[in-house]
Amino acid sequence: MAARLAEQIFDGLVQFDQTLTVSPALGRFWKASRDGLTWTFSLRQGVRFHHGRELTSEDVVYSITRLLDPRLRSGAAEPFAMIRGAREFP
Repeated sequence: MAARLAEQIFDGLVQFDQTLTVSPALGRFWKASRDGLTWTFSLRQGVRFHHGRELTSEDVVYSITRLLDPRLRSGAAEPFAMIRGAREFP
């Protein structure tokens, strides 16, 4: 239930469309490294927080780092658990 609520409030880098195909959200486009271990996202321009500041890549890094912080015990961290190194991060 909480995850569905969060999806209504917060945007991710990608989203699923009506056919469950991954489509752009805050990330305009993305590219994987040859080995598939590193993904680089280009952020949509003009995305602003409620107070007017524009979204930056540092904001995305902060959000993911915060999710993975074991001290917070975030239930939202579970989908990231399959990513190599996530459990050891930060």
